[in-house]
Amino acid sequence: MIGRRTQWGHQAIENIFSWHFAVAAAVAISAGLVQNSDLLNFFNIKPNFTLVVLTTVSFFVVDWLSYLILVLLAGIFLRFQTGFELVNLSFVFIILALFVIGRKLPGRGIINNMFLIFLGTLALYLTADFNFLYGYPIIVLKELIYNIILGTIIFALAMRFFGRAVK
Repeated sequence: MIGRRTQWGHQAIENIFSWHFAVAAAVAISAGLVQNSDLLNFFNIKPNFTLVVLTTVSFFVVDWLSYLILVLLAGIFLRFQTGFELVNLSFVFIILALFVIGRKLPGRGIINNMFLIFLGTLALYLTADFNFLYGYPIIVLKELIYNIILGTIIFALAMRFFGRAVK
């Protein structure tokens, strides 16, 4: 778990300077960089690694301020296209919405993580490129499965490093 359960104030800032937050920040930045490469391209299916990582990390971040900083750090290195595009802004809003939804879901964190990755991937396609979603459903399905598999692996690794997920 990153930080302590806090409200506004000095304790929330202390979370940003914790060791776990530093690791989460490095992971978020790395996700943004890996997203722009073909490192995880598997049979011409490229996962949305940044969405997967940020969604998974959201289960281990206590306060929204820390999470917002992680999202912005990843977003700095994440480029869907050159220049500023609406898809960049929609990505940030989708990720933040998944954070809020994740706090409301009942059940186990790993199952909720899979559901949120599914939901986030579809929401991103709906806002970024609906024609691709409609025109190439098999590719989208393969990416959904790939994203969920990666998210499950990252969740298991995060459980080992951060401890238990935030409820």
